[in-house]
Amino acid sequence: MLEYCLRFLAGGIAVSALAALGDTLRSKSFAAVMIVMMNMTARVEVMGKFTVTGGLRWLGWATTIVMGICVVVMGLTWVV
Repeated sequence: MLEYCLRFLAGGIAVSALAALGDTLRSKSFAAVMIVMMNMTARVEVMGKFTVTGGLRWLGWATTIVMGICVVVMGLTWVV
């Protein structure tokens, strides 16, 4: 039970830190941060036995792709 509480706490801190970083750097860089985050969560050297696999990994990459598309569209709206 303690392990799950620690994972929940660590995850919450990580998400909060990434949200603050994304707000600081704005959305252009946040898509890049999401790519790095997805690569890190799939590595056993980084995550140990808590690597992201299966459907959750696919969902994470889908979210990252959608974020990238949003950044491109937002960039296009600045030009047009």
